Amino acid sequence: MENKDLEKKVETIDVEATSEQAPKVESNSGDKAKDYFKRGMEDAAKRAEQYAPKFKKEVESVISEVAYGAGFVPGFLGAFVNEFLPENLKESMQEGASKGEAQAKTVAGKVREAKAKTKSDDSDKYAPSAEA
Repeated sequence: MENKDLEKKVETIDVEATSEQAPKVESNSGDKAKDYFKRGMEDAAKRAEQYAPKFKKEVESVISEVAYGAGFVPGFLGAFVNEFLPENLKESMQEGASKGEAQAKTVAGKVREAKAKTKSDDSDKYAPSAEA
C-alpha cells in the first residue's frame, strides 16, 4: 500500500512542476507575429530595391551577349558560305531559302485565317440572335 501512495505523490509533484515550468503564452503573441512578418516584408522590399539595379544590369548584359551571338552566327555563316562554297551549292541554298520563305508565308496566312475565323465564330456566339 505504501508504494501506491508514494507513486501518487510523485505523479502529483510532476504535474505541478511541469505546469509551473511551462512557458506562459502572452495574449498579444498574434500581434508580435504580425509585427515580425511586417518587419520581414519591409526588410525584403528594401533589399530588393537595393539589389534590383545590379540584377537588371546583369540581365541586360546577358541578353546583349545572346543577341550578339544570334547576330554573329548567321553573319559568319553567310560570309563563309559566300566565300568558300561552289556556285552550284550557293544557288541551291538560295533556291531552298526562297522556297522555305514562301512556304512559311503560306502557313502563316493559313494560321491568320484560322485565327480570324475563330474570332468571328466566338463573336457570333455572343451576338444577340434574331429569334429573340
